[in-house]
Amino acid sequence: MNRHDWHRSSYCAEGNSCVYVAVAPDGRILVAERGDPGEPGEPGHRVLRTSAAAWAALVAEVRTTP
Repeated sequence: MNRHDWHRSSYCAEGNSCVYVAVAPDGRILVAERGDPGEPGEPGHRVLRTSAAAWAALVAEVRTTP
């Protein structure tokens, strides 16, 4: 996997259950969950690539959902 500047979610629990987000060179948003134990910030190999607008809509929806 290419190296990106991954950011760990502030809502991650302890352990390997985490979501990471990075911005690809083309401006798309990359979302991955923590895979095998390894260096902090290095997610697993499954990566969702989405537009910034779609990511913003998802985050807004999650923030408003009780």
